[in-house]
Amino acid sequence: MSTLQVRIDPNSSPTPSQPATFSPQELTTNAGDNITWFNADAQAHWPAPSANNQTGWFPYQIPPDSESPGDLALGPNSVNVTAATNATAALLTVQGPAPASGVTVKLTYASLTTPDTSPWKAATNGKSFLATNVSANSFSIPLDSTTFGALTGLITVAMPGSYTLNYVCALHPDETGTITVNPQG
Repeated sequence: MSTLQVRIDPNSSPTPSQPATFSPQELTTNAGDNITWFNADAQAHWPAPSANNQTGWFPYQIPPDSESPGDLALGPNSVNVTAATNATAALLTVQGPAPASGVTVKLTYASLTTPDTSPWKAATNGKSFLATNVSANSFSIPLDSTTFGALTGLITVAMPGSYTLNYVCALHPDETGTITVNPQG
C-alpha cells in the first residue's frame, strides 16, 4: 500500500469553472492505496465524487498551498446490495455500478440480526454467481429466492478487475479527474 498525491495546479488558460487542473488528471493505482491532493493554486478547491456530494471525501475545501484533510482510501472492487427481490432469478440492486453481464461475482453475507436464520445467508455467503446486468445499478443472479423473504443482512458483491472513480472539483465543475483502481495483486 502506498500514498499517491494529485496536484491541483493553476490552469494555463483559466476560466471561472476551471481555474486549475488535476495533475495527473487520470491516475491509475491499486486497491488499498491512499490518495491525497495538494492545492498549488491561488484559490480553494474541493475534490469530490460529484458536485452534489462535496463532502463525500473531505469535510471541507482545500485552501491554497495546502494538502487535503486526510487520505482517500481506495477499497476493493465491491459494492453493497441495497435491495433484493424474491424471484426465480434474484434481482440485486447495489449502491454503485452493477457488474457487467457475464462477470462472475462473489457474494459475502453479514448478518444484521442475532440469531440470523435468513435463507439469504446460506444461499449467498462466500458463493460465486454469474451476473446478468439489468441496469446501471442492478443485476440478476441465477438463484431462486422466491421463498427467502426480505433481505435481513448485508450482502457485499466483489467483482473482478478494475474500477474507475470519476471526480470533480465541487467548486469548479469543469475541473475533473479519474482514478482507475486495480485489484490488489
